[in-house]
Amino acid sequence: MVNNITDQPKPEIKVPILKPVKATKMVNENTAKTTADAVQKQLNKFADWILLYVPPEVKKPIDSRVEALKKM
Repeated sequence: MVNNITDQPKPEIKVPILKPVKATKMVNENTAKTTADAVQKQLNKFADWILLYVPPEVKKPIDSRVEALKKM
């Protein structure tokens, strides 16, 4: 019986090791432009929403004694 994990035999995994390769240019530059345009459109839509957002009016807190006075 093996008590220590480092004493266990190394498993043999038969999977090819990935090797880094040099990056290549996009074949279709139109796809990159279309994607960039779609992202820019969504960013502009979100920015417009933020600029046009009007928060609800904040009401001043009323003291409970004022409420009691109103009920009299």
